[in-house]
Amino acid sequence: MNWQRNDRPRRVRQQPLLEAQQVHADATNADQHLQQQETVDQLYVAIRRLPKADAALVLLYLDELSYREIADVLGISESNVGVKLNRAKKALAGLMNGLQGDSPTTEAQTLMESGTTVNLQVNAFSWPAWAENWNRIIPSWSVAACILLPTIAGAYAGKQFPLPDMGPVLFQSIVAAVICFEAALLAVWLQSKKRRLRTPAVTDGPKLPKGPAIATIVLTLLMGVLAIVALYSFAAELEPWDSSWQQSSLPDISAFDKRATERIDRWLQSLCEDRYPSLSAVVIRDGKVVYKGAFGFEDLRAARPATPQTQYHVASVTKVFTASLAVILHERGVIDLDRPVVEYLPDGVNISTTPEVGDTITLRQLASHTSGLPRRVPGPVQSAEGHYQLEPQKLYRLLAELRLESKPGTAQIYSNLGYGVLGHVLELAADRPFHELMDELICEPLKLQQTAIQADDSLRPATGYDRQDWQVEQTHSYRERLAGSGGLITSIDDLASFLAAQLQPNVLTRAMLDQLHTEAKLSTGLPAGTALGWTIAAPIQDAPVMREAVDHVLEKNGGRSNCSAWIGFAPDHKVAVAVVTNCGGPYVDPIGRRLLEQAVPSSQKRLREPRYARVSPYSGIRWENDRPLVRIDDQWYDLLAVDGISVDRIVGFAKKQYGRRARKRVAEDLIQILAELGHDPDWEVTLDLRTQDGTTVQQDVLMTKRNRNQVRS
Repeated sequence: MNWQRNDRPRRVRQQPLLEAQQVHADATNADQHLQQQETVDQLYVAIRRLPKADAALVLLYLDELSYREIADVLGISESNVGVKLNRAKKALAGLMNGLQGDSPTTEAQTLMESGTTVNLQVNAFSWPAWAENWNRIIPSWSVAACILLPTIAGAYAGKQFPLPDMGPVLFQSIVAAVICFEAALLAVWLQSKKRRLRTPAVTDGPKLPKGPAIATIVLTLLMGVLAIVALYSFAAELEPWDSSWQQSSLPDISAFDKRATERIDRWLQSLCEDRYPSLSAVVIRDGKVVYKGAFGFEDLRAARPATPQTQYHVASVTKVFTASLAVILHERGVIDLDRPVVEYLPDGVNISTTPEVGDTITLRQLASHTSGLPRRVPGPVQSAEGHYQLEPQKLYRLLAELRLESKPGTAQIYSNLGYGVLGHVLELAADRPFHELMDELICEPLKLQQTAIQADDSLRPATGYDRQDWQVEQTHSYRERLAGSGGLITSIDDLASFLAAQLQPNVLTRAMLDQLHTEAKLSTGLPAGTALGWTIAAPIQDAPVMREAVDHVLEKNGGRSNCSAWIGFAPDHKVAVAVVTNCGGPYVDPIGRRLLEQAVPSSQKRLREPRYARVSPYSGIRWENDRPLVRIDDQWYDLLAVDGISVDRIVGFAKKQYGRRARKRVAEDLIQILAELGHDPDWEVTLDLRTQDGTTVQQDVLMTKRNRNQVRS
């Protein structure tokens, strides 16, 4: 055959077979071309992966192979080789001629594709092969979109529908995006494996990935970077909840005498100094303020100290005010909490893309987070920045376009949107702006002087700061927020009055309080975990060894990038607490819970089985001669005693109780060992240590989850 007579397109089609022929020819002299022999071996491996018909044709072309060699390559008996090859010989000449024709036959194309596949397999690790493989997997923008769109959808779903107790929203959004990306890429790859390669082989000159492949490669790299970001965001979010430092060194303060007050002052001051621009707290018992304190600065640049009258953004704490307002209007007959929301909206306004379901949502379901509405407001609804100025038509359009996360009444799903809609319904039903209703029905009767919805620019709350850098003043956008969900500004003085009204009937009647504080039920009969505005709190680990608990605590927290707030009360004990700050973290929830727990006398708490905190005073431990050496602040010491209890006694008890697991228990469960020895430690313990030069020192060390995790690792 005269291969040189053909035009360039034919040479492109013939190139794979020419290369295969050349590889075979070069490899016949193994003594002179050892490196080429390795290529031949790769060629044989590639041929074995082809369908038997294609493989037979390629092997037949390599006519210097013996029947035994062909049988070994194909994995068939030697006696069958002659049958298969003789059958193919008659067609071979026609196939070769077909390759030269202007319109190659189907059989000729099959042979060409077989040679192309062999060529790609032989050059599997070359740059052209790598680029061609990507182009094969992602041949068009439509295929690239099949990967990109699920990735975006996953990121959006993770952001819009975060799961409780599964990490920060950024972490969940990235994880959802990565999972969808990997699933889509796997599906596309599997589909490409099923397709036969129908493009010419690698041509002369450099071969680069095409646009769709490049976009997918960039997305792959981006997913790797985002995975690292996700892990970092998750780790950063863990720190505020390692609340040992927030709970340490505050013993029983229930006497509320001078000594107890001084203890609270020292504790809050120490927390504020390094972690908050300002920190304000108030404790109420039996309707009276028994403690009130403000620390730090409401404005750092002006060096203006915080006071009990300082106004703070309190974000979602607004919801319990909105719920109280709804109950008042319910008792007055202005609204019915058990009627559908759409009855109070303008005609023609529907909820969700399935209005036959969405239009059954009741006001009570909005107030108890059981409506099925999504967590966030899905778009801009305010016409201004700096205060709340709702554009109702924008809200109605968003309501009609959203999808419910659950059927109303079947699940408890926290919803800022739901509370914003509730606030809007209240103003429509009463024919008064929401902020005026709040002033008239809540603020004036309770004499709340520093409390208001930010409906204009007249209020001057404490300056908000970034949690990581107090030099950065932090504001928040109003465009996608609703006043009834998070628009309140207030002070700890006013929060004290509001909480006192929750503890005993006055402005709020007994019937109103019962409505507010009774846990909602789902349609299945199970408890929802929420009342109207309030969350029913689980027992709080307020001490390393928890033997007693305060029953039935209702709480509500709130937070944004520029504020954090927590209020809660124990109705059976008539004790309430509020804590606020003017930065986005660490969250103040553990501080408020610790104050509440310690404000209730031990005699009134319920006894329970001991629960031991998973914390440790040291970040590492090793053993020498059956004695523990511990790591404190990256320095190693001989451990002599913990809170005056000798290490010999601790280790001896652990051996007696746990046998071969004694060292592991001393390393990871020191609190339980101390408790079983009759000593309940505080979050901060005193360690007697000996340095490497033999000096004995005594050091107060805070026990943290982070330390224990490092010990376990």
